Amino acid sequence: MVESVSSKKLAKELNKRWPNAENPLRVLVQINSSLEDTKSGVSESSECVDLVNFIISECPKLKFNGLMTIGIRYVYIYISSS
Repeated sequence: MVESVSSKKLAKELNKRWPNAENPLRVLVQINSSLEDTKSGVSESSECVDLVNFIISECPKLKFNGLMTIGIRYVYIYISSS
């Protein structure tokens, strides 16, 4: 399984190189839900829908298996008042 498909270009390349359409490569579309510049993945909902539709309709050697999201990493700090 490939967990980080974030572009049509990558999906096309994976589809081209995967040897067997009878045993498709499972893929997850990577979503940058935190909108951080340092993380990759599609960030607009329309981009996500377009990429999923592209994989389903144009990449017979790939099987869309879901989404993989990248969220914000929170750091919690407890400050004692005593």
